[in-house]
Amino acid sequence: MKGTWSRRKQAAGWAGYDMEDIVLTPVTRTRTASGGYTQAEGTPRPIQRFGLASSRYQGGEELVSTSADGTTHRLVMVLIGPIGCLIDVGDRLTLNGIPLFINFIRYRPDGVYAEAVLHGG
Repeated sequence: MKGTWSRRKQAAGWAGYDMEDIVLTPVTRTRTASGGYTQAEGTPRPIQRFGLASSRYQGGEELVSTSADGTTHRLVMVLIGPIGCLIDVGDRLTLNGIPLFINFIRYRPDGVYAEAVLHGG
């Protein structure tokens, strides 16, 4: 029953977040012979429920996130999911018509926190 208690505790901690059913699509990035990259979308993951926390602005300033390759992206949302959710850096999603991708994931004892940034921006 420990797992059930843990899930209840997680759900209670997310009570202040908007919950959304989200489909994440994995993307495979492959290096080409010319030195560039190609990207191919994989099979979409099953629908999963995440809490959403807006992180667009903090103290009146727009937040930015920098990828490992040095690219700067405008941070739009943080997805909060349960331990064991299916998510990976590079996954794409569309939220309210806005194309996003997962730029960073932090695993915590109370859940998974993933930064979603504007795709192509």
